[in-house]
Amino acid sequence: MIFNKKPNLFLMFKDKSIFYMIYDEQKKQIVEHDQIILDQPVLIDGQLKNDTLVKKRLEFFVQEKKLKKAKVLFILPDHFSMIRKEEIPVQLEENEIENYLSLHLNSSIRLPFDSPPFFQILEKTAESQYLLLTAYPKEQVETYQGLIEGVQLQAYVADFSYLSVYRAFINSDKSFHSKEDHLLLIQWHPFDSSLSVFHDDIPQFHRHTNFTRVAQNWKQNSKGLWEWTGTEQELELVIDEQLNAIERFLDFYKFSIMNGEKMVTKVLLMGHYPKLDYLFKRLNERIDLKIKMLELPLDLDQIFAPLYGLISKKNHKDRLNKKTKTNSPEEDKRING
Repeated sequence: MIFNKKPNLFLMFKDKSIFYMIYDEQKKQIVEHDQIILDQPVLIDGQLKNDTLVKKRLEFFVQEKKLKKAKVLFILPDHFSMIRKEEIPVQLEENEIENYLSLHLNSSIRLPFDSPPFFQILEKTAESQYLLLTAYPKEQVETYQGLIEGVQLQAYVADFSYLSVYRAFINSDKSFHSKEDHLLLIQWHPFDSSLSVFHDDIPQFHRHTNFTRVAQNWKQNSKGLWEWTGTEQELELVIDEQLNAIERFLDFYKFSIMNGEKMVTKVLLMGHYPKLDYLFKRLNERIDLKIKMLELPLDLDQIFAPLYGLISKKNHKDRLNKKTKTNSPEEDKRING
């Protein structure tokens, strides 16, 4: 006898909205997706705000959709995510690496915050061994976990936005995707941008930038869409500055990260931005690379790309527990695993 299981709930907190997707794992289909718009910010500079308001709205949502005890997969903001390539002694076996990292954390291995990193083995030869470390502030993850469990849901899996968007891309656009490329994923939003380069389906470098100076000129309407309140000339200046920053990033990746040996070969653009078509046009004018806008199936809006990417996050070994884990080595090694 097959019992109907509750669908999974995917959540993402952004600006004044809670974006959600309800996914039936048995039927392999999206049941519903939408956003809950609040009158106060949900997220400021990557941190949850107005906890009481958010909790009350989520409690009502869980009751309304009959989702009590449903498993939740949620997106962590890219503001605090860290990835880094690290060389370790070649003689270490895989089951010894975690203890080695714990022993050398904040001495020979330094992180911008005090959280245990997660790793994958990138390369191992007779002479050397390299890891890709990923980390996120533990207290930030626990804040989301506490909120979700406080409204009678199960905090099950956490993922980085850029990893999930990339997973959505490689599962929906086989023609543009190639593991041989150095693909720059640009997530462009009114308040911030996220630049992430992938090669061989592995994140090579990631940078998040806040646009604090122009935040006051963006207003969200009743439908959750962003509107620019400044002049067109001011907006053009802002866009020019941001395009300049992307060009500098391309040079930085080529010469500082890849030591002049490799460079970005393709660009994928997505975002929750009112003039994304115009940004795409401007990028094509400034950058001599193949550029494409992210396209999702089912006519999904691009803002739902991080949630859509959670569908194909098949490896749930990284489920949250009392130790608050984010990513398993196997999952990070092949993002579409």
